[in-house]
Amino acid sequence: MSERMIEADFESLKAVYNVSPLLSPRPYSWGRYKDDPTCHFLLAEFREVGQQPPEPVRFTARLAELHKNSVSPTGKFGFHMKTMAGPIPQHNDGWSDSWEEIFGNFLGHLLD
Repeated sequence: MSERMIEADFESLKAVYNVSPLLSPRPYSWGRYKDDPTCHFLLAEFREVGQQPPEPVRFTARLAELHKNSVSPTGKFGFHMKTMAGPIPQHNDGWSDSWEEIFGNFLGHLLD
């Protein structure tokens, strides 16, 4: 489970950072501990957490910038792998012509 979670976090951070570096620390690598192959790590740029919750106007402007500037590698909605919310798999993987279909699939599995 931890391998999938760490790899998904790395891929998600990489995707966000490549479009909007202000929203995400730069991810450097992920992998398996040499002495314990059941334990995994994620290496990323250190950032101070700052104000929590974030200032709403600036934060939502950055989120809007992320969505405005992102380009799907397939021209469709989705992601190339299943992401995780802690240990819970998020059903947002795969590609669809419809944002509503991807979101509905994600939400349906979440409610289940």
